Amino acid sequence: MRPFFLFALLLALAACDTAETNPPDPVYDPPTPIDQSTLVTDTTEAGLAQRRAQWSAEGPRDYRFEVYRLCTCLENRVRYVVTVRGGQAREATRTTPHDSATVAVAPGAVPYPTIGALFDAAQDGFDQDADEVEVGYRDSDGLPARVFVDPMAGRTDDELHLFVAGFDAL
Repeated sequence: MRPFFLFALLLALAACDTAETNPPDPVYDPPTPIDQSTLVTDTTEAGLAQRRAQWSAEGPRDYRFEVYRLCTCLENRVRYVVTVRGGQAREATRTTPHDSATVAVAPGAVPYPTIGALFDAAQDGFDQDADEVEVGYRDSDGLPARVFVDPMAGRTDDELHLFVAGFDAL
């Protein structure tokens, strides 16, 4: 019994040491959560342009973010964690309700691979005269942490809802 106890103790100590020397994998570990209750909501195209300019001036070009694409149909709820360097998506992972594991995907397979693409999604709503476009911004830098576009009010399952759950500047 004593050799087993010593082996288990050594194994536990080795695991503790490994956790401190090996930082979390930036591709698979989620970024710092965003407090959704602090977002500033706007429904105007002028507000979108103002926040895009703020993001361009103050937002980092290297970052990692966690974005969800949500809808009322379960099969379209997808989570991506994307690493952006120099304004370009470089690494990405995807998890869907049908997957029990997170898998690496090509950055080109991510529908909204950068924060700029989230601004573009909201702009598309304005350009197409959507019945509702609502964006929740982080006030400090203009990050669009919540984008909702409803092309036709009353029509089922045509909404686009993007939700940035986490963000880290690199």
